[in-house]
Amino acid sequence: MIFVYGSLRRGCANHHLLEGAEFVGPGTIEASLYMRGDLSMAHEGPGTVHGEVYRLGEVNHLHTLDGLERHPTWYERRMTAVTLRDGCKLDAWCYFKAERDPEARLVESAS
Repeated sequence: MIFVYGSLRRGCANHHLLEGAEFVGPGTIEASLYMRGDLSMAHEGPGTVHGEVYRLGEVNHLHTLDGLERHPTWYERRMTAVTLRDGCKLDAWCYFKAERDPEARLVESAS
């Protein structure tokens, strides 16, 4: 499972990289969301980040996504707790920004 909150969501520029993955549903994680231009960055901390959960069908999905997110130098892929819209909880991979970008702005809530 993977939780995505930025350009990997449906209708966004990099969603095609999830081709073959099964959409599980919308969900949220406890984290802070920062934006710099079109780039979104989740940081562990207070807040709620809205996104989508997918069940990955191919082993190379994570390898491809790690390349996009430049894991582990730019983003770090870590397991995190996700709450689905129906209240179910699950663990999923998520990309967190390794270091806070001082020019990024805090987003109160994004859906």
